[in-house]
Amino acid sequence: MGLLWVTMVTAFPTVLIGVEWHKQGYSLTQVVVCTLFASNLLLLYTVPAGMVGASTGKTFGQLAAAVFGKYGCHFATIHVFWIFSLFMA
Repeated sequence: MGLLWVTMVTAFPTVLIGVEWHKQGYSLTQVVVCTLFASNLLLLYTVPAGMVGASTGKTFGQLAAAVFGKYGCHFATIHVFWIFSLFMA
């Protein structure tokens, strides 16, 4: 079941995004440039966050609570949830 879940989480949204981009008329060059830009932007956040987590031994939730406070962490979590929900709709 775990492998099925990983496949659905990684492959299915990629197919949906590709279909939407095709319907909107994006060229392959535009898709590649946007993908590289988005990947690098994500790496700018995740690499330092991972290094801080590895050096402090705190989980992502603990780090978010330390940075944003208890209520700020809940606020960020709610936003992640609704953004994901809208993306899947």
